[in-house]
Amino acid sequence: MLTTFHIHIQGIVQGVGFRPFVFKLAKINNFNGWVNNSNDGVHIEINATKSEAKSFHNSIIKEPPELAKITQSKLYEIEQIEYTNFEIVRSESNDKTNVLLTPDFGICSTCRSEINKPNNKRYNYAFTTCINCGPRFSIISKLPYDRESTTMDSFEMCESCDNEYNNPQNRRYYSQTNSCPKCSIKLSLLKSDGILVNEGETSLNDIVGFWNEGKIVAIKGVGGFLLTCDATNKDAIE
Repeated sequence: MLTTFHIHIQGIVQGVGFRPFVFKLAKINNFNGWVNNSNDGVHIEINATKSEAKSFHNSIIKEPPELAKITQSKLYEIEQIEYTNFEIVRSESNDKTNVLLTPDFGICSTCRSEINKPNNKRYNYAFTTCINCGPRFSIISKLPYDRESTTMDSFEMCESCDNEYNNPQNRRYYSQTNSCPKCSIKLSLLKSDGILVNEGETSLNDIVGFWNEGKIVAIKGVGGFLLTCDATNKDAIE
């Protein structure tokens, strides 16, 4: 007999593709219910038999997303609710926060290969990310971790990126840092007094020119400023 079970997962479980992972797993098993983020982790509800719920829970614990780190999990039966499909529902926020903040992740090999392919829409795009890489901690403004809770909130996705974001079969499904050159994060080069020198990809050529002239360039990234110069130029280093 189908009943309703609730699963609560805690740890590094936000910003690592956990909801899309659960969504796909539920679809494979033909479960109805939902998954969402909350201030205390990830919550899941499914209609299933007791043995099915246990097996589903074990699958989540044994083979979670690569970047996830589960510290605690609970499975328990709740009052019967009949669901008609499985979906990712809107995140919930409450006063009590008990979730590990997800660190920033270096670029993955798949995104790196896209940047180097001339026929790819993200060719030479510096802000290429997916569900497996990119900034997390550095862009969070509040929890739970969703696009509107990060500094990506002001960047509207183009139609192509939006389709990736909403496609369960795409590795950028619910990737909160998703963007491409068409809806790009703006790259600007300014003098120390704030005067604009250049914008866009051509700014990179200017930066190389400044290094060759012995100048210091401060690069503002998601986690702060990096001071850069020509490492072979003794005067610039001093």
